[in-house]
Amino acid sequence: MRTILKFGGTSVATKRALDSLVRIVAEVSGERAVVVSATAGTTDPLVSAAAAPRGGDRAKAEILMQEFSELSREMGNA
Repeated sequence: MRTILKFGGTSVATKRALDSLVRIVAEVSGERAVVVSATAGTTDPLVSAAAAPRGGDRAKAEILMQEFSELSREMGNA
């Protein structure tokens, strides 16, 4: 049997939450497929970063991506 597990939002927003996610996945027997979407609070900034250059605002896109990168680094170091 295959189990599909989907996580996103607050369930992938912190290192602690990711550790919990790993435990949940490990407890499921059989074939597993894990789907992970954006962390809490990142979807809108990513959409804005993608749209900014189309509107001619490359600087805004770069700032948003730098902020997103910093959040990702912080999560990995938590």
